[in-house]
Amino acid sequence: MKATKSIYKVLVALLVSAQLFAATGCNEKSGSAKPASEKEFKKISLTPNGEGLYVEYEGKKENLVIPSTIQDKPVLFVRIIDFSEKIKSVVIPEGVKGIDVSASGLKNIQLPSTLIYLRLSSGALEQLEIPKGVVQISYIYAKSLKSITIPEGVKYLGPVGTVEDCLLESVTLPKSIKFINELAFVKHDNLKEINIPEEGLSVFVYGTDAEYMTPQDCFTGKAIDNSVALQEKLRKIKNARDKESFRSAREKDYVKWFNDNLYPIKGGLTEVD
Repeated sequence: MKATKSIYKVLVALLVSAQLFAATGCNEKSGSAKPASEKEFKKISLTPNGEGLYVEYEGKKENLVIPSTIQDKPVLFVRIIDFSEKIKSVVIPEGVKGIDVSASGLKNIQLPSTLIYLRLSSGALEQLEIPKGVVQISYIYAKSLKSITIPEGVKYLGPVGTVEDCLLESVTLPKSIKFINELAFVKHDNLKEINIPEEGLSVFVYGTDAEYMTPQDCFTGKAIDNSVALQEKLRKIKNARDKESFRSAREKDYVKWFNDNLYPIKGGLTEVD
């Protein structure tokens, strides 16, 4: 009888332990991992306006959570580089305004509503939800991404996907885009659907050889080049190169504000002359 009671107690203890382990394990995987510690950052410095921090992460956490503050100062810009494929998921907290992420094995990233600048590279990312507050998408390398919606509010759009082996099949553009890079969607052989506002867009093309290009030149690939319907859609995107409104002081002021106040690395935004 005593032996039976002892066995019963052991079984109960094991069951409780298993439940606790499962709960803590699930919480860790579901995004409740502790924020990275200060010592895991390669660089911590004030942004040019002194209102917050620019930080570079050099750790190898599989599930990375960036802290919203370090040394009682808000984190405004985050740079993450990981080519070892160790980082699988990243959570960027509210308050962060700019990110520059290169993580080969990244599968999931949670972005804050406060984000205004996005540069992202990952060969494993399959889904991406871009917040409506983003103003510039500098670059998105995402070989496995099959569809992307550029939300209203984005004005500057750089290259999306990869140059030749991108799996992107569908892209949706907003009315708000004012500037589009010459390499935005070139050599996208799998791109079969392009959604643009019915009234079309007026876009200023920028980049190294942009002066020789039209907005239609920013979208190329087998499916695009051979589709009459897609070509008709692209013709709705008008060339705004000669419109002074697209080189207005307001647009230049945004570029200057971003470089002076948030992005501490030279060349953060493309100046439009």
